[in-house]
Amino acid sequence: MVFRDFFGRIEDAFDRLVRFYCRGLQRYPWPLFISACCIRVLFSGLGAVRMGLSDSTQYDWIIASSQASKNLDALVDAQKRVDQPAGGSGDDADPERSETAHTVTFVYSHRNSKTKTTIFTPELLQQMCEVERVFTTHKDWPDNCVLDQDDKTQCAFPSRSVVGLFYGTDAVDYDNCPRLDYSVVSARERFLYDNLTTSEGLLSMGFFVDNGVKIGTTDTTGAARNTRSSLSTGGPLEGYDSLDDDQPSQWTEHVKFISKVELDLLKLFGKKPQGEY
Repeated sequence: MVFRDFFGRIEDAFDRLVRFYCRGLQRYPWPLFISACCIRVLFSGLGAVRMGLSDSTQYDWIIASSQASKNLDALVDAQKRVDQPAGGSGDDADPERSETAHTVTFVYSHRNSKTKTTIFTPELLQQMCEVERVFTTHKDWPDNCVLDQDDKTQCAFPSRSVVGLFYGTDAVDYDNCPRLDYSVVSARERFLYDNLTTSEGLLSMGFFVDNGVKIGTTDTTGAARNTRSSLSTGGPLEGYDSLDDDQPSQWTEHVKFISKVELDLLKLFGKKPQGEY
């Protein structure tokens, strides 16, 4: 009975407060509305100061209770307990420029998209060579390329270059970009298509052809009308242990080189740069 009287009084007081507010709202609508907004903003500001939002992390989308997550936590914890080698001089450091750091991909297509003939012709391959040699003959290329691990004074052969595929290992320097004989181009195109008939060949050679190619044929209706090349800079750079070692600094060095090459490519195509370089 005592509790019922107590809560009854609270209910009556609340009803009187509501009636008082409603009468005031009828007589003074704007002042009360503005006051309510100010109070709301005040409490919102206090809540933001006291609570705040946590920074987003890579773990926001991970199910913490999963076994994979527990395994990852165990691995990260183990890595933190192991001393890391000193920058650039540790025995565990990766060899200088032994890995691909950044890749620039060139996509070559016929000017006329309706053309049904192969893109692998002596004339077009020569043009591709002239484009890629802007990269490989740049004065800073020897300091940025992936190194040949058997001869670390030389750049590695660009295995993802269609020019390298047709010109052979002698084209690594791209000094002259001579026009190849038609018979040479035809034989190497045949070699390319023949390799597409095996799963291993498809993995290595499929990179160079579009999806319109008929596997195992060189007839003009199924010939490649598009192709591509990738040229890569190498990492880690001198003075760094791995590609992950001070990534921003290594990235800055690679961007400096690639930006210079982009300017030279724009000159080759008769274009002017836009924006900052």
